[in-house]
Amino acid sequence: MKKEYVLSKIILKRLAHGAKFEEVKPRSRMEWFAAAKFYRELLYLSRNAKHIFLFGRYAILSFLNASMPYAAIRIFSHITRRLLLLGYSPKNLEELIELFAGEIRDAARIVYLRELFMYDPQRNTRLLGVLISKGLISVEDKILAREIVRVLLRSGLRDLCLDFIAKMRSIDPNFYPRLLGIALAFLGDDEAHRHLNALLEKDLNMFLAALWEYVNEAKDIPRFIFSILSDVLHKIKSGREADILSRILAVIIKKTKIPSSIADLEYIISRLYSFGAKDGLVELSLIYAKNLLRYNPSRSLIFLDLAINLCYENNDPNSVPEVIGDYLFTAFQLGLFSWLKKVAELLYSENKVTGVQHLKIWQRLIENIPDEHAGEKILEIVNAISSLVGDPKHRVGVQKLICLNICSERDVHKTLDSILDLKDSLYIILAIKYLTRRGLIDKINLILKRLTEIHLPTKDLSEILFAVALKATQHDQRELLLRVLDTAKKILLIRNEQAYASLLMEIANRVIDRDERLGIKLLDEAARFFEKSGMYWMGINALAIISAHNAYNTPNIALM
Repeated sequence: MKKEYVLSKIILKRLAHGAKFEEVKPRSRMEWFAAAKFYRELLYLSRNAKHIFLFGRYAILSFLNASMPYAAIRIFSHITRRLLLLGYSPKNLEELIELFAGEIRDAARIVYLRELFMYDPQRNTRLLGVLISKGLISVEDKILAREIVRVLLRSGLRDLCLDFIAKMRSIDPNFYPRLLGIALAFLGDDEAHRHLNALLEKDLNMFLAALWEYVNEAKDIPRFIFSILSDVLHKIKSGREADILSRILAVIIKKTKIPSSIADLEYIISRLYSFGAKDGLVELSLIYAKNLLRYNPSRSLIFLDLAINLCYENNDPNSVPEVIGDYLFTAFQLGLFSWLKKVAELLYSENKVTGVQHLKIWQRLIENIPDEHAGEKILEIVNAISSLVGDPKHRVGVQKLICLNICSERDVHKTLDSILDLKDSLYIILAIKYLTRRGLIDKINLILKRLTEIHLPTKDLSEILFAVALKATQHDQRELLLRVLDTAKKILLIRNEQAYASLLMEIANRVIDRDERLGIKLLDEAARFFEKSGMYWMGINALAIISAHNAYNTPNIALM
């Protein structure tokens, strides 16, 4: 392995100094991998169509010789899309397909035909038939089939779209109604009504599949949908059917925001429950409970309890904090603070909230505190139920995160110390997020200083340092980024060289487009410690990126 690594480094050095692809002659899999990573990075850097084609070709050949065919396919898809946008001749792209062999060549041809069709469906309508005839729109290819329907209708090719859906019916009859449902959202209400009624008369499962896609795709829910819901309810016979209808109704309520549009919704919910609806009814009950908050808060509790109890019935207790948190957040948005406090105390007394579940309930609310007054009200509520929270760490953590969002700048240091004393990366990373949002990014230096004093697991330490580095990069805080690197060298390097090198690699990938010199410096140091710890493949990855940037910044690039 060490010999292959050394030879791979030599290849990268030669490529960086202008050696042509044909001259370096890789032999081992690692050497081919080095060449592949070099040309892939050059490809990403290039804006010239000639270079995109050339470097893409070399990257494909190298990945294939490194026994990484699917990486080669991804590169082919990338360069096909980019070159088509640059007006490159499709005939020239066909040359690249010949680089592949066997089943991989078939896959490459599929990619080529897809990209060509999606680039200009009006000029390439004939390709649709070719795709279908070759079996390229298969049962597994459902995402593509959906997108083809949308592209055809947006291009005004209605008849071609319906013909495509009809042909798909012969390939997969069960998927056909889903495509039809998407298409109907683009067509007139009368046509959609007619097709949906026909499906309802023929087969309930096909109708539900089409209606699910339709309500998700449609911008607005037309009146005729409400008129057929009672007919649908009378045809429901199983828990699965009831569950699907529950999900459909949940989408409808979200889009209409008018529960009264659906007559006797409470009766419908009770019927669906009697049929054995499960996950879908959790969502429907919760949405209805949130809607009732505006009109009848007391009655909304009935449906909140139903949603919570269904989570337990479905053996999914982990969803309970999300349900409670969603409901409390809606009450918060509506300014119902007294009701929020009453319900929080009730729910915490009835449901055992342990550990991180407490944070899950309040996190969304904490992140949307609009002002100090609202924050103080939330803190008052959290303090009132604190005795019902089993884990003191999470009890204090939630309280301090609220304080961090509303405290004066002079109190930030004290609040941060309390969060750091918890020695939990989850709370520390959230603190970094909230400080940045408040425009107090300079206060993150306090976190870096304390990291040298408190002992955290290596994984947690790496995550915190990366979180700070990410914020520093996003906000062009170079000094803060340099402090992150200095802190990493002081406390992470002495613990785990692999973890240190991996962190440098992650940071370098984020900064190299903004600060190439710093990015290359980090990659070089990462490669050194990858090599030292025996992680040769990772070392080659880092060195390949460096070599590509060095090559791209020399006059040799223009001669390639």
